[in-house]
Amino acid sequence: MNRGVDGVVSTLYAVYSVLGTAHPSFIEYYFASKHRTNRFFKPIVRIGAKHDMKIGNSEVLANEVTFPDIDEQIRISKFLELIDERIATQNKIIDNLQSLIKGLAKVLTLQGEPNTRISDCLECHTSTLQESNLQESGKYPAYGASGIAGYLDAYTCDEYSILIIKDGSGVGTVSHVSGKYSVIGTMNNLTAKPGYSLNYLYFCLMNFNFEPFKTGMAIPHIYFKDYGRAKIWCPSLESQNDIAKILSAIEEKLQIESGILDSLHRKKSYLLNNMFI
Repeated sequence: MNRGVDGVVSTLYAVYSVLGTAHPSFIEYYFASKHRTNRFFKPIVRIGAKHDMKIGNSEVLANEVTFPDIDEQIRISKFLELIDERIATQNKIIDNLQSLIKGLAKVLTLQGEPNTRISDCLECHTSTLQESNLQESGKYPAYGASGIAGYLDAYTCDEYSILIIKDGSGVGTVSHVSGKYSVIGTMNNLTAKPGYSLNYLYFCLMNFNFEPFKTGMAIPHIYFKDYGRAKIWCPSLESQNDIAKILSAIEEKLQIESGILDSLHRKKSYLLNNMFI
């Protein structure tokens, strides 16, 4: 459903106007389910000359769906739109909290001149774990460059660490992980040395600029031996803990709100699967 202004559309796409017997939002929600969409298109797909999939407009218009009357379509659409509005509001709440954490972390961890090298307060561990060691389910998650890559029945690292993910551009993405877990080779697993707060260092690195420490052209990487020489501001351990406590409270609130968002998405998915035939 086009929710923006009218415009020119490529001939690669088919544009349909809705007749008075159907409601545009209802049709959009109806086909939000991949299973329902595949069930609709599978009988009318044919193989093109270049072995691509072709679907003719006449076949689409002749194919059948099971819709209630227009009044019920409108009621269902309005109900689901309320959930979408609630999801949009929840996304804004989360965005605001994320901005608040990053902003406060930047202010609170940059109050003084950098006085401590990263390698003086953190240790870096790498792993020889291969993806072939992973399984679909297990006791402990194994983290890769884009998140959880699989699971293991054993873990290889400390229970409470910061992970720096090397993404496709080689720039670090900092994640704070608690509980037992493993890492595969695309990770820098950082643990705090005695006298330093891991939580504080996590918020320090949240705003750290890893860009200057990229190496390589085709596949850029970051290495601890390079960015470990950079300095950050570390006050007394007591002050580190005080700062981390403030920021952790906001992060806990963020986790709660993220859980609410996940719950809303699950409810919407359940309704989309059960409110339509």
